Amino acid sequence: MTGSTTTRLISDTDWKHKVHPGYVHNTTGSQPNSRLPESNVNYDARNATAMADWQSAGFDAGSWTAPADSGAAGAAPWNTLVQRPIPQFRRSGLTAYSNAASLPSTGQGTTAISATLPSNIQVTPYLKVDAPAGAVIGIQTDHYTDGGANNVRSTYTCTGGVQEFESLGWMSGTAVRCTVPGSVTILDLKYRESGYDTDFAGSFQSDDPWMNTLWAEARARCTSTCATLTWTARPASGPSGGATWSTR
Repeated sequence: MTGSTTTRLISDTDWKHKVHPGYVHNTTGSQPNSRLPESNVNYDARNATAMADWQSAGFDAGSWTAPADSGAAGAAPWNTLVQRPIPQFRRSGLTAYSNAASLPSTGQGTTAISATLPSNIQVTPYLKVDAPAGAVIGIQTDHYTDGGANNVRSTYTCTGGVQEFESLGWMSGTAVRCTVPGSVTILDLKYRESGYDTDFAGSFQSDDPWMNTLWAEARARCTSTCATLTWTARPASGPSGGATWSTR
């Protein structure tokens, strides 16, 4: 809604859909542990040329297929719909890493580039590179083996030239580690933070600097981590309902 104008977005069988050919089902290499329902992200940009500018009004989606209508709201298989009791998600804009000024401008081969996050947060990593077709970039965090088992990682296979990629399956940690071939020029490395679309309320102030620091760090990060556990759980945080109380 903008002012007094309401735009209604209706999803019906007039829509079109297509499996994005850039995403590849690849089960080679290390896979997420059995507690995680999601898979690794494997994207081959060489397969994605047919999807260029798909968001534009003039894009020809004539070969795409129509979706199936499974029933009206309130009917089976949806049955009674309940309003979500917690806030929707919030994603930040693209954000520079804490050590952005010292990150290299070319790939380091098998030596991972470590891009520092401000604390243990949930992110979707972003990159912009100038690369030859077929160059393979690996992305994971320093918490990839939290809990003693593999979590999620991302693999990006380049098309030729300048290109951008954001791994939309979020991962958590205190640093993003990218393995980039030496033939690749790095133009930008950033991330988006994800969490709840809400803000903190209340305040605390004392004459004890240590207590003030504890409040600031617990408020900024520990509270966010614990809130996130209501819809997902990182292996290091234990099962749903558990939490780690470290503020750093």
